[in-house]
Amino acid sequence: MKDNNTSPRQGIKGKKNHPNSDIGHCHSKSWGIILHLATLNNVPMKKSVKVFHWLPRISCILVILFISMFALDAFNPEKTIWQQLVAFSIHLIPSFILLIFLIIAWKREYIGGLIFIIIGLGLSPFVFMHNYKMNQSIGMSLGIIMAITIPFAIVGILFIVSHFQKKKKNLLKTPQEE
Repeated sequence: MKDNNTSPRQGIKGKKNHPNSDIGHCHSKSWGIILHLATLNNVPMKKSVKVFHWLPRISCILVILFISMFALDAFNPEKTIWQQLVAFSIHLIPSFILLIFLIIAWKREYIGGLIFIIIGLGLSPFVFMHNYKMNQSIGMSLGIIMAITIPFAIVGILFIVSHFQKKKKNLLKTPQEE
C-alpha cells in the first residue's frame, strides 16, 4: 500500500527539505547515488568546495594508474604465463599500497594529504639518485622526479586544501542553515 504523504518530487530518501528536492523524479537508484555524492551526506557544497573535494581524488586515481603502467614490463614472452602473472602481481604491490593510502585520504583528508606529501617529497631523493646513477643526467633525473614523485606531493596538497575548505565552510555555517 502506497503512503499518500510522499510525492515523487521529495528528493533523495523521501526528504522534503533536501537541497535537491526540486530536481524532479528520482526513480533510479544510480541518479539518487549521484545526487547523494554531489551533496556529500545531504550537505550542499559550493562549487569550489566540490572541485576541491573531487580534484585530489580523481588526480590520485590517475597518478596511481600511471604508476601501475610500469607493472606492464613484467610481461615477457620468454616466461610462462604463470611467471608473468606472479611478476605482474609483485610489480603492482606499490599501486595496492597507494590505493590503501587513497582510501585513508578519502576518509581523512588531512592525514591522507600528509601521507601523500611525505611519499612525494620523501621518495624524491631516492628516485633522483637511482636515475642519476643510471643515466648521469641531472636534467633527465629531475624530469623523472617531476613525472613520478612530485604528483603525489601535489595530490597531498590538494587533499589538505580540500580539508581546510570544508572546515572553513563548516565554521561559516550559521545555526539556521543546519
